[in-house]
Amino acid sequence: MGRSEIIEAAGISGSSYDRYINELAAWDIIEPTESEGRRRWVAHLEPWWSPQSHHEEPFGEPEPDTAIIDAEFARDVGSRVMCHYITHYDLPELEEVYMSGLCPIAPDDDIEALFGRHRRLSRWWAFLWGAYADQDEI
Repeated sequence: MGRSEIIEAAGISGSSYDRYINELAAWDIIEPTESEGRRRWVAHLEPWWSPQSHHEEPFGEPEPDTAIIDAEFARDVGSRVMCHYITHYDLPELEEVYMSGLCPIAPDDDIEALFGRHRRLSRWWAFLWGAYADQDEI
């Protein structure tokens, strides 16, 4: 689907699309493609990195600096998403956390508390938790 098709189907404004499209891409829920010289998006119900997925690598060509490339634990995904956020959005609070050494997120860190303190991350906690809920370690 292209930008206008997504806007119409979702019933959102163009500014909402612009604000959130990179966020969805950060989680590898959507992947960019090209058709007739125009950017299109393919959506996936389950990201490639989910332990329930049968995929072992990203669906498309990952962005080398911010893509989810290792997804053994939820903290691996969370660390890369935080990197993507501070690269693509003006989020000084999150950048401060990232640059303070809390990323990559360490095994002893409370990832749920970290996500809970930041609005941009907190709305995704259920998604991340759901992907790893049946694992021994989140």
